[in-house]
Amino acid sequence: MSVEVERFRVPRTAGQVRSFDRACARMDDRLAGHTIRMTLKPARGDDIEKVLMRVRPRPGDVVVVRGRPDAELTAAIRDCGGHAVWQLTATLASLARVLSIDRVLADACVAGAPQRFGPGLVGERVIAVVPACGLVADKVLDPQIRARWRELGWDSALADAISADRHDRVGGTLRVRPTVAVR
Repeated sequence: MSVEVERFRVPRTAGQVRSFDRACARMDDRLAGHTIRMTLKPARGDDIEKVLMRVRPRPGDVVVVRGRPDAELTAAIRDCGGHAVWQLTATLASLARVLSIDRVLADACVAGAPQRFGPGLVGERVIAVVPACGLVADKVLDPQIRARWRELGWDSALADAISADRHDRVGGTLRVRPTVAVR
């Protein structure tokens, strides 16, 4: 399992501004070309087909579902060619349960929780877990960043999850392909 930790602070120097701009550009590049669709997990009586008709995922779309992961809905979204990302709400103490998500239940899970930095200073911690490749992306937003760019942590975690999802991360021997056709 690989862990990436990124901390966002208000940039104060020219170097920090360049670093912040590069992080934002990297996030924009990873999200480019993906349509992000939000929906709620269906109620117990709802049919999965009704949810798919409401969301209408196309290949490459990212469907962010709020609620506990469900293998049947994840499979239906994958069958349409979309990425199934589950958005969970959690406290900082319960973020550990996100790490145990099975790849059958979700392509990725994103959870956020407030984090205290001192008396009266509350930032945010957003964690994205991609079970297929064993990636955990941890985003920490200082209180000043959280007040100005609250979506930054969520967008960055979502971008990491999308870029890591469905990539071939299998080890082994690399075989060189022939440059001419085999006769």
